[in-house]
Amino acid sequence: MQVKILRLLRILGKGDVQASETMNDILAQVSLQSRCREERADVQVATNTDATKNVGNAILYETVLTVLEIEADSGLRVMAINILGKFLTNRDNNIR
Repeated sequence: MQVKILRLLRILGKGDVQASETMNDILAQVSLQSRCREERADVQVATNTDATKNVGNAILYETVLTVLEIEADSGLRVMAINILGKFLTNRDNNIR
């Protein structure tokens, strides 16, 4: 369901600056919560996006695609590139 919502956001935000600005906070929150959970496994984070599972990785990947497709701010784009870098340096071939 979350992947489909992200795909819809990508379609709605493409070429629309106002819609993209509205989405920036949501996309940043998805990315940050996933990264916090990954970096602090001992701390409970209120999110369903777990970057250690395939579903969490799929959501992060769709988030990255959405950020790169819409008119996102530069900080969000940098975050998306960093997430891609983590995917590429992962030892699991399914994640790469």
